[in-house]
Amino acid sequence: MKEKVDVVLVTYNPDIDTLNKCVDSLINQVEKVIIVDNTPSGCKELNFFNHENIEILCLYENMGIAYAQNIGIKKAMDNGAEFVLTSDQDTVYPENYVLGMLAIYKIHITDLRIGAIAPFFRDINSNNELMPIMIYENEKISRLRSFDTDIQEVYCVSHVISSGMIMSRDALLEIGLMDADLFIDWVDTEWCFRANKLNYKILQTSKLVITHQLGDNAKKLFKYTLTNHNYIRRYYRVRNGIYILFYNKYINKSMKWYIIESLLKMVIMHFFQANSKINEIKNKYFAIKDGIVKNIGILKRDLKINEKN
Repeated sequence: MKEKVDVVLVTYNPDIDTLNKCVDSLINQVEKVIIVDNTPSGCKELNFFNHENIEILCLYENMGIAYAQNIGIKKAMDNGAEFVLTSDQDTVYPENYVLGMLAIYKIHITDLRIGAIAPFFRDINSNNELMPIMIYENEKISRLRSFDTDIQEVYCVSHVISSGMIMSRDALLEIGLMDADLFIDWVDTEWCFRANKLNYKILQTSKLVITHQLGDNAKKLFKYTLTNHNYIRRYYRVRNGIYILFYNKYINKSMKWYIIESLLKMVIMHFFQANSKINEIKNKYFAIKDGIVKNIGILKRDLKINEKN
């Protein structure tokens, strides 16, 4: 019997040609594609997707990716979906992606409580190199950077990015929805941390690989690679990391150290990448302050920083 899978695809000022490629790659693999649009003015071009298996929900306001994902997930579950696949607007999936992922899920569900399963990723900004995965064993996180001929089919990991991730209805009911207070950034990581804390496994399989673009570009400083985002995203990445570090009850010691390491790397590398060092210091000051005092949700202050910085 074929499982009922719905896609939740969040859009924000999407490039319609790119979005069309994403939708085309999924439309024949799933029961329904639910597009939740965060574009404040609405996206009239979405009317182009006139298909019985496509449902469009326009929020007419940027409510953040977590809120939009939750709207879509609730709709999918109301539709009776057994699995929900979350996707970014620019990810293109290989043929039989969903069948392949569910086949691996079925093999391991007999032995494991699976919260989600995700593919390996190649980052466009890093010459299509395989992105590192974060192994999670005995409540400890370790980074696997290089892959050889002995690569495993499946790894238990601490977290994955949301694009291409498939979650079961049962797991969502117990683990819960995304944390809408985060708005954007760390949303998928927080959900995966929560799942691990509740004794669910996050699986990442090397059998399926998708290409994904993280941020605007990637830059290297010594041995580290950091995705470069605009100043607003840099604010959210630091603020939400601080907030989770201080107040999230689902993270253990290893997860805390991972967050601290990530934040330190972000602060240092963002400083070197920024055109205006003074503006970047202000950005980080407000991000850290807001995370500590729980000033979360949508950005409520005017950072007054040039977009190019």
